[in-house]
Amino acid sequence: MMSAQPELNGFRLYVPGQPQLWLVFHGMRHHVASPDVHDALFSSTEGHTAAESVDNILRGPDLNDGTCLVRGDGEDSSIYLVTGFPATDVRRHLIVSWETFLEFGFDEELVRTVPALILDAVPAGRELRGSMDAE
Repeated sequence: MMSAQPELNGFRLYVPGQPQLWLVFHGMRHHVASPDVHDALFSSTEGHTAAESVDNILRGPDLNDGTCLVRGDGEDSSIYLVTGFPATDVRRHLIVSWETFLEFGFDEELVRTVPALILDAVPAGRELRGSMDAE
């Protein structure tokens, strides 16, 4: 039976012998759709965790090409994970703390700075919280 598993938020899971990599957030597994997506978020494969199966974790939307880490160029220095399909369902997810950013294994050097006006135009999705953050 599939269920949300927020205790796995921030984990990058793979099943040995299978090519998929999954990032867990909002208690759901999200397929990292390509090496380009991986490289837009993480600097290495360090931190990937082997799992016997991921089939019991609810599946969320894939992280497709264009997924990235951004911050606005204004006073707000918050970092967001931007996901979705261009022109249809793009969302920005506030990463609630630096600790959460680190728990997910994101790379600060990969955070892009964009005009605040552009960032504000992207609809807000649910906040990104780590396994230890209350939702």
